Amino acid sequence: MPCPNRCCNPSNMNALTILTALIGILIAIFVYLKNSYNYWKNRGLDYLEPEFGYGNVKKIY
Repeated sequence: MPCPNRCCNPSNMNALTILTALIGILIAIFVYLKNSYNYWKNRGLDYLEPEFGYGNVKKIY
């Protein structure tokens, strides 16, 4: 007996699994970058404000 819902289609389930995994990976990358860019701030020390992609190197030169 076929499933009456379209969500039970294997290709839809594969797409949903891939989408969920991709969202999870993007969230993990965001959390990692946020924590690494706030490393010194979280410890209460003076620091140069980092910029995405450059970190603190851009302000040195």
